[in-house]
Amino acid sequence: MRRETLLSILEIVVCYAIYVFITVPIHEFLHMYVLKALGGDGYCRLTPFGAEVIFTKMPRMPWLVTLSGGVLTGLIFLALAYWDYIDGDWEEYIALHMTAWPQIFYGVFETVAITRLPLTAYIMWADIIMGAGIVFSLVFIIPAVKELGRALSS
Repeated sequence: MRRETLLSILEIVVCYAIYVFITVPIHEFLHMYVLKALGGDGYCRLTPFGAEVIFTKMPRMPWLVTLSGGVLTGLIFLALAYWDYIDGDWEEYIALHMTAWPQIFYGVFETVAITRLPLTAYIMWADIIMGAGIVFSLVFIIPAVKELGRALSS
């Protein structure tokens, strides 16, 4: 494998790791922001699985608070991916899509299932749903990999 190819793979892996690491604080911040914007109150608590927002005052439309964390995080990452698309930065574009779609899928799942499933089932299904988000991201990643290959071969 050529050095440029290995460096591109490394950039994708490093960017993806950074994006996954920062999704938890962004995700929870957006929950808190929307919670307070809708008249609720609460706090964020770290858990073995990341973090969670605890409501101390119920907002109007609590389902919107639940939806906001994943969906807004995913949309922010997709907006960043759009700029990388324009710039032709395929490595970051790929890493952002691999992070954005699982967040969007999880945000919808979280809204539907958070109060309906026991914790162990919720965690199991959350992993499956996020995996489905990564699989869905292939729709955007495969063409980007082809573009990246063209860029590296020229």
